[in-house]
Amino acid sequence: MRFISVKKIKILYISDVVPASLNAGYVLMHRHIERLAKNNQVFAITEDNPKLRHLEMACEGIRLNDQSQNIPRRILAKLGLEPLWFFLRARDIENKGLSIAEIKKPDIILSVWSSPFFLAAFQTAKRKKIPFIVIIHDDWQEMINKKQWSKSLLTQPLRNIFHKAKKRVCISRSTAMEFQKKYGSATCEILPPIPSKRHYRPQIESHSGPLRIATFGELMGNIKVLNAVADVLGETGSTLTFFSHGESAERQELAKRPFVTDGGSLGAEELIQYLASNFDVILIPQSFEPEHRHLVQKCFPSKIPEACQIGLPILMIGPDYGTAYIWAKEVMAPTLVLCSLDSSQITAAIHLLKHTNTRKEAQELVWKAQESYDPEILHNNLEKILNQAAEQTDHSF
Repeated sequence: MRFISVKKIKILYISDVVPASLNAGYVLMHRHIERLAKNNQVFAITEDNPKLRHLEMACEGIRLNDQSQNIPRRILAKLGLEPLWFFLRARDIENKGLSIAEIKKPDIILSVWSSPFFLAAFQTAKRKKIPFIVIIHDDWQEMINKKQWSKSLLTQPLRNIFHKAKKRVCISRSTAMEFQKKYGSATCEILPPIPSKRHYRPQIESHSGPLRIATFGELMGNIKVLNAVADVLGETGSTLTFFSHGESAERQELAKRPFVTDGGSLGAEELIQYLASNFDVILIPQSFEPEHRHLVQKCFPSKIPEACQIGLPILMIGPDYGTAYIWAKEVMAPTLVLCSLDSSQITAAIHLLKHTNTRKEAQELVWKAQESYDPEILHNNLEKILNQAAEQTDHSF
């Protein structure tokens, strides 16, 4: 079932989250923007990211380069004043946004809660009196280096944007609750990460070989979990293969461990098919590191809907305050949801998964959870939200 817009709307997307088919937030926005562009007019103002230049955007648009501002940014960062640069950069992007808005006459301005592009998107919407919608994946302020003592300068502007946006679209209820605690009470729409196309359920079969565990996504912060699993691979007769786009010394060290394989990086569609055909279990880790607590509490991992699309049993290991753990406790078998790096608990969970019946039962739960992540339904919900914002007559800020 496809949702048909009440009218064809014009959307101006201003964000550094380039709608390109890569990974993480990029691919999430690519999936939405690509669908939006089929029914609506979409124009993007986004970052000229050298790593993404070879990828086409999901819509017409321009990419802005900020290389001329690298020196002032570095100087301000050394003084702990990088947030001041964000405001300066936002002013430049805003000027471009205003000129494009004058030409394109958008019905709404859409952005992602991240970077000076987001600040500029709001100011463009405010000055042009255009409804502003923000999609919230992460708390950008918390991701700024702690050495930037002036990052508190962003608190009031961010609180203002949070309340003045016509629609706040959060990736999970946990994300919405954390933002409401920090920035004040405001109604939020809940829209989980949109996965790739739905896939059929892999056949769960018994085999005499090792239990093949796979994980994918960002390694940063998750290395402790992956190493804890690697510690028990030998005694449990299991293997671990990880897939990631990032490069790091930790990645190289992890790949050297016995029974661990670096699977490289694959596109989202290819990865899902490969995992469903070649592995027995999907591992979803979430960081136990104290410095990542704010992210773990607020950010719902996009790999969860993707893992549900793969259709294999899921083993979740993360802190009990994390969004992944809270989700898993609600939908998964409790014996496969761990909030500890204790080797005996991990060993017990893996031994359980070596039983074919356990994996079949776990798969049933994953299959039920998958119903919440139908990509067409999720996107239809976003289109409804955008149309509702476009139809509002009160454009005051």
